[in-house]
Amino acid sequence: MNSERVPLQAAPGLARTATLPPPPTRHPRPVAVEPAVGTPDPQPPTGAAQSAARSRAEGTSRRSAAARDAATSPRPVTLSLPASVVMEVKDRARADRVSQPDVLMDALSAAHDRLEVLLAPARTPSVSDGLFLRRRPQREVTDPMATLSMRLLAANLAVIDELVTRYQAPSRSALCAVALREYLGCG
Repeated sequence: MNSERVPLQAAPGLARTATLPPPPTRHPRPVAVEPAVGTPDPQPPTGAAQSAARSRAEGTSRRSAAARDAATSPRPVTLSLPASVVMEVKDRARADRVSQPDVLMDALSAAHDRLEVLLAPARTPSVSDGLFLRRRPQREVTDPMATLSMRLLAANLAVIDELVTRYQAPSRSALCAVALREYLGCG
């Protein structure tokens, strides 16, 4: 079996000896120079000045659109909750055919009036050992902790963080844990 391959022919214009055409000529655009402060503007803005003003206005609208998009963009959140609460959230979301963030927001909405009372046991005073501040455990930990990861809209996350500040919750997870326990009727 003798198979001789025929060499390929060079593509026209791509041979090593071919010359490449020069780049196209560029036509420079006039740059508008802004007059110094206090000098009269002899003529209304034209061409470049109008486009510069338009781009500044578009830049402002883009920034406000970006701020709007940032408020409505989803943010990843991980909560450290008792494992039984995490399972209850997942079960409720599946049973009600809603998302896990919806279960969390429903719990916070339902418990909103009682958050002060619900968080009272979670606030343990710190005790100094002379060098460090330490918190005493609230209760015996029988339920292991688990993480619940979800995506919340940035605006909703800001509301949750504002609730943490308003009610002086130890953490975002602590606030969500007491609201979920109350809402789901667990532990």
